[in-house]
Amino acid sequence: MKQIHLEKTTKKHTLLNQNSFGMTATINDRKYELIEKITSLKNENDIAELEAHLQYLDMNARFPGMFRPMISDISVESLRKEHNYDVLPVEEINSIIDDLDIQEDLEYLLAQLS
Repeated sequence: MKQIHLEKTTKKHTLLNQNSFGMTATINDRKYELIEKITSLKNENDIAELEAHLQYLDMNARFPGMFRPMISDISVESLRKEHNYDVLPVEEINSIIDDLDIQEDLEYLLAQLS
C-alpha cells in the first residue's frame, strides 16, 4: 500500500491509499496489510511505540478533545494568552498592599508559612 496523497480537512487528515495494483484499497485490505506489517516487527521498542499510539487513539476516541499535542516551546506570554490572564498594573498592586496595612515584619510572616 502506498500513501499517495494527504488531504487536509477540518480538524482531520484523510489519507487516500492505493494498493499495489493502483486500485483503492478497501478498509479490510488496509487492516490486513497493517496486521502483516505488525507481525513482521522484530524490535521491542517499535512494538511498544505502536501500543502507545493505539492506546492514545483509543483514549482520544473515548474522550474527544481531552488530549492535545505537547507544546514544544512554551513561554509566559503564551500561557497568559491561553488562560486569558490580565496583569494587574503596579499601581493597583501597590494600592492593594497599602490598603492591607500589614504591620508585621516580612521575616516573621515568612516564618509563619513553614
